[in-house]
Amino acid sequence: MAAQNPSFLHAALAVAARHHSNNCNFPETHALVYKGRAYRYLYSALQTQTTKGVTEPVLAAMLLFLFFEALDSGKDTWKIHLRAARRLIQVSGGMRGVRGGMSSMLIDIIGRSLAFSGPESDYQPWGSSLSDVFHSLKEAEDYSFLGCPAELLKIILCITLINNQSKAPQQECNNTTAGAVMTDISDRNFIPSAETLLSSIHAFSPEDWLQTRLPRMRLEDQRSYARIDPMELFHHVSAYKCAVHIFAVQVLSPPLPAHTAAAQAALTNELILHLSCLSTGSVLYKGAVWTVFIAGTGATTEFQRDFVRCALKNIWSVLPQFNIKNAGTLLEEMWRDADREGVGMGGGDWKARLAKGGIDWLFI
Repeated sequence: MAAQNPSFLHAALAVAARHHSNNCNFPETHALVYKGRAYRYLYSALQTQTTKGVTEPVLAAMLLFLFFEALDSGKDTWKIHLRAARRLIQVSGGMRGVRGGMSSMLIDIIGRSLAFSGPESDYQPWGSSLSDVFHSLKEAEDYSFLGCPAELLKIILCITLINNQSKAPQQECNNTTAGAVMTDISDRNFIPSAETLLSSIHAFSPEDWLQTRLPRMRLEDQRSYARIDPMELFHHVSAYKCAVHIFAVQVLSPPLPAHTAAAQAALTNELILHLSCLSTGSVLYKGAVWTVFIAGTGATTEFQRDFVRCALKNIWSVLPQFNIKNAGTLLEEMWRDADREGVGMGGGDWKARLAKGGIDWLFI
């Protein structure tokens, strides 16, 4: 495919060169040259796009730019590529079975959970209903098992909507049963209650999820021929559940009732326990960046903080992206400020700190 599509070819070369630079302290000049060429070819390719459907190599090039930004720093510019990919899918008539869009949606949801500065943090549909979006994500779990389960992605999105669209009309969810968080209506006209979200988090069962998904999953890592341990996968999913719970407690305003500092500390310890069950160097660490960062926002003791430091180093060993190092730097600053100010939880109001910094990080 790359041989016939120079934009995709040079985007892939740019990512490979940046990855090599991170691994070997090699000058990043080559990566920037390839990136510049990819931009020029992509510009030309976009001039020929029609509404007949998404050209997969063009979309793939845009997604590779997302990973380039993560390798480079994880700072603001990832949103530009995400917006472009979303727009391309919209004008081309929707997803139409393009798997690349699944990655875009996952990055869209988890990435924007830490994007608090301005309208760019708003969630925008992908040209199809939200129910279709999450149906596609659930189907993708059969071959994309390193990320967050679709049910929890749905909750992360709702929490983000509450935080980022607090001035938008809010209404109670008509269907408050566990798991029925989103319905097929506009996201701007619908935000569920905090109580509904919390009940959905409690109702999510990693055991049931694994029992349903495991028979259909492809657990072979084709690169290393290593098989994913189902028990490690259980702890990986359980870690996401804990992280989403912590995220809800910290972000939802007004605060959820009966969530004391002690209760939040217990959640952080539970999250750390699940993360500690992932073997060092496990491929599952590639999907644990967000959960480890959330653990860091709740870390108050030196034991918790040392665990987060060690986990980030382990992730770097299998995924040398500078957004991981930047995650550690940002957490250290938050911990230092919290200790100086005598704040109980990790970095105080860390979401306000992120917004004040003016950088929407991509910790994924």
